[in-house]
Amino acid sequence: FAVDGSQISPGKDLSIPVALVQVGWFENLHLPSGGYTKDIQLDILTPSDLKVSHDQLVEGVVSAHRFQLETQRLVDYMNEHHNDPNCLVFFDGSLVPSFAEKWDVELSDRYVSSLKKLIATSERTQVPLVAYVDTSHARDLTVMLEQVMNLPEAPSIQDAQLLDPLMKWGDRTLLFQCRRSGILSHFHEQQGDITFTYLKSTREGYPARLEFPRWIIESGRLNQVMDWIRGELIIGNGYPYVIETADQAAVLKAEDRQTFYRILQDWAEEQELKLRFSRKMVSKTRRR
Repeated sequence: FAVDGSQISPGKDLSIPVALVQVGWFENLHLPSGGYTKDIQLDILTPSDLKVSHDQLVEGVVSAHRFQLETQRLVDYMNEHHNDPNCLVFFDGSLVPSFAEKWDVELSDRYVSSLKKLIATSERTQVPLVAYVDTSHARDLTVMLEQVMNLPEAPSIQDAQLLDPLMKWGDRTLLFQCRRSGILSHFHEQQGDITFTYLKSTREGYPARLEFPRWIIESGRLNQVMDWIRGELIIGNGYPYVIETADQAAVLKAEDRQTFYRILQDWAEEQELKLRFSRKMVSKTRRR
């Protein structure tokens, strides 16, 4: 099971700040008879939801709301499949949201709270969770080697580059506990619950980074989960099929954007609100 999301953020082309967030999910039952579930959820952010001081923060609010919807859908699924021995949940991204350090405390805490809930739910329901990072720029192992072996800093060297020559398809590294500085300290009692490994997912590319809640290795299920992941990679030609399909379900296309603006315009007219589109947007719409 996997979830992904997309969004239409408010911009200078609209006189009324309104955003659209869509999350899509896909469940593959992996049965001889077939069977799958694919669906979406839409949410609107109104001007009252987007009351912030500048445009950059507006984008951050929309992205954080989308993130919360994605993680909540995963939480709901795990709750629905409590103690199911045949479930695996994929999270597209890292369990350590270093990118959120650029936002203010309120926004970054929304990311941290969502991930803490996700990790805790996985352990409580005993549904394995894997956070999949296809192109990782992490340097946890590189920094560890620099410190242990007293090596000079090499910011341009990343873990995946370091490991790639040593691995062939299907290989994984040992499982490590993440002890990264920064936002991980905001996880408090859960900051020791995130582990990671690198998996050679394709013959040509760098290994992918996989992160797990610690309970998975403590329960003895890690090897089973890794085999399930390799199976997803095989049917997805090097990328988890379930994540790829969730992404296809979630994406908002150009025609979706035009439909959203048209519905918004109709609503504004009904409410006798003055909704104005920029000339640039009108010109683009005519050309397309």
